[in-house]
Amino acid sequence: MTAILCALALQGVTMAYMDGQPNVLVRRCTYKCRDNSETTHQIYEEDYCPRVIPKGTRSLYYYIK
Repeated sequence: MTAILCALALQGVTMAYMDGQPNVLVRRCTYKCRDNSETTHQIYEEDYCPRVIPKGTRSLYYYIK
């Protein structure tokens, strides 16, 4: 069985709540999947969004570190 892949469609930087702290500079990565669904992940601003992820990805940090 193959995983449905999602490609990076949009990214932006904003202030948001993360890891128990308010007003953290974060990057939001939005992915468009092959089945026409979308998924958005939030990571620290200094990290980069992967270009492609499997649809079931729960955290981008498994792929960045």
